[in-house]
Amino acid sequence: MSEDDWSFIIKWVSVYEAALTPLIIAKIGKQELEDNIARLSIGGANGKIAFCESLGLLDGYHRKLIRAVVELRNRYAHRVSCINMTIHDYYKSLSRDDGRRWLRLLLPDDAALKAMESIEDPNIPRNLLKVLIQWASIGFLAHVNVDIELMKLKTEQDARRLERLRAIERDLEGAPAGLLSGGFMLSGGSLGGPPDVGETGLPGGALGSEGVA
Repeated sequence: MSEDDWSFIIKWVSVYEAALTPLIIAKIGKQELEDNIARLSIGGANGKIAFCESLGLLDGYHRKLIRAVVELRNRYAHRVSCINMTIHDYYKSLSRDDGRRWLRLLLPDDAALKAMESIEDPNIPRNLLKVLIQWASIGFLAHVNVDIELMKLKTEQDARRLERLRAIERDLEGAPAGLLSGGFMLSGGSLGGPPDVGETGLPGGALGSEGVA
């Protein structure tokens, strides 16, 4: 937190951009598109935030958080005179309405209202907004990591389920030949049947909740 605000914001936007790439890849399941997704800008109609919104990734608050910080980054990046500007200075340079709008992007509504009151309090440190962005950004990263892990878990479960189904499919395909060759063992005076669908560990049995018609 000791670094200047310019570096702080530039770095966080770079972290956002890097974090969104594996999130999108985990959702679409196309690892071969990683380089293409990584090259997308973070904002704009065809950027990573828009991509996430279309895919149902991130909640509304985290998308707004990124937009608020990117808006500040753009001010820093496009104006050399702003290099020494603090986040507090940026907020104070906005009109009251624009300042309220920006804070409501940066923070949940109730927190934004409290922040507006606190910023005006001379006893509150001027790095309040920087601290708030730091905490909000850490929360964003935690949210992204959890989402990615959940999607990986789902994918692995789907892969195991598919492999079990394929194993049963192979058994069923080989059943006629096995029966004709005497490969099925007699059990209780009758021919042994296919494996119990419950052994697959699949919901509703190996063939799903619909079972076999």
